[in-house]
Amino acid sequence: MAAMYAFAYDLLTVENNYLLDTKLLDRLRNIDQFQGARYELYARAFVLRAGMRVELEDDFLTSMYTNRADFVFTVTRDFVRSMRTPLLIAPDDVPSHPYKVAMEVAGLAPNAEVTIYPWKESKETIDQVAAHARRFLKMHEPVRA
Repeated sequence: MAAMYAFAYDLLTVENNYLLDTKLLDRLRNIDQFQGARYELYARAFVLRAGMRVELEDDFLTSMYTNRADFVFTVTRDFVRSMRTPLLIAPDDVPSHPYKVAMEVAGLAPNAEVTIYPWKESKETIDQVAAHARRFLKMHEPVRA
């Protein structure tokens, strides 16, 4: 019940400061995007209640969710091709982490490993991926001087 009151209070705080936009509401209504949108709502409300001003970075969000929506937001395909750092990819298939992009990164990165997919379906598959991650980290542990 407390979580529901906190959510309502955050919505009210943000709405009363004219910062409850349609994009955020749409993301709050989408189960695949709710967690990130809820955190964004909380952050806006927290800053407002602290007496500070919130300025939305629409260009950043547009770039992140629209302009480069076909690939990873932070890097280019050429950068991924040039990476020498080992990557362990645990694919998913939700709007914020599409399977197609995970497999493309795995194909581009020269030192990539991919876990089983789907892996979140049962305790057994989660345990398999966790064991894979432990082996991966052990194999790529930095050498200490």
